[in-house]
Amino acid sequence: MGFDDLPGSQFTLPPLTSVHHPAREMGELAARHLLTRLNDPDAPAGLPGLDITLSVRESVRAARP
Repeated sequence: MGFDDLPGSQFTLPPLTSVHHPAREMGELAARHLLTRLNDPDAPAGLPGLDITLSVRESVRAARP
């Protein structure tokens, strides 16, 4: 199982199940939040959550009974 869902994950043997997260959007939100906090230290400190997905491939399967 991997984390990043790199393009090559689907071509490994077996294809690797991986968590896909929006890295670019995470960076953009963090940068915007940092700039906001620099300009207004009293701005809310929390960041919104972003959706992540699980790309299920052949590296995981149901357990045998």
